[in-house]
Amino acid sequence: MNNWSSKTILIAEDEDINYFLLAEILEPTHARLLWAKTGLQAVSMSRNYNIDLILMDIKMPEMNGIDAARIIRAEQSDLPIIAQTAYAMQSERELILASGCDDCIVKPLRINTLMNAIKIFFQ
Repeated sequence: MNNWSSKTILIAEDEDINYFLLAEILEPTHARLLWAKTGLQAVSMSRNYNIDLILMDIKMPEMNGIDAARIIRAEQSDLPIIAQTAYAMQSERELILASGCDDCIVKPLRINTLMNAIKIFFQ
């Protein structure tokens, strides 16, 4: 099992059930988890906390994940951002990656897909 106790992961997710699912999947890694329920909160938290990786939902209130990723990427070019979205069309994926996200995984999330996407940045 991965020991990411030295890592902080920001989960930007407006749906409680999706956050709690991610938290349950990541709990065995011992990573510190922060929760932003809107894109605006994600931007603010990326500025105020030492974050190692962001799991960014795309469809959120106040500011979507694409706009939040653009702002965060402009301010922190080396902060890994993994988008999580229910939108699987290639055009959506291209837009998400163009916003500055490093990867895009499709909901419903598969545990192995999620963990492998994170591991790439936590080598």
